[in-house]
Amino acid sequence: MIGESTPESSQELDLLGLLAEITVQAFRPTHTLASTKYLDYLVEEHHTLFLKLLPNNPLTPKQHNLCHYDKAIRLNGPLTQFPAMRSEAGHQLAKVTSGLKFQKTG
Repeated sequence: MIGESTPESSQELDLLGLLAEITVQAFRPTHTLASTKYLDYLVEEHHTLFLKLLPNNPLTPKQHNLCHYDKAIRLNGPLTQFPAMRSEAGHQLAKVTSGLKFQKTG
């Protein structure tokens, strides 16, 4: 779908490819020192290309957090062992209340 509308040599497509490869590498079931260093390299390449293509858009905190994945994996093991579903459930109240419309009184 994307390939038909984007030239093969597109840097935007390279950026998307880097993000896909980061996802594959970050969620591997096992890691070596080399695989974590490769993940760090991919993140650095992604951030460099992102800032080159979108100079007016700073990296978001979630993008910055990718910089710490390699160390987190080396210290704690594969990310697949640490699901975030339960911690995300704590945001449910904020999600519900942010959708409410408040009326002024008086």
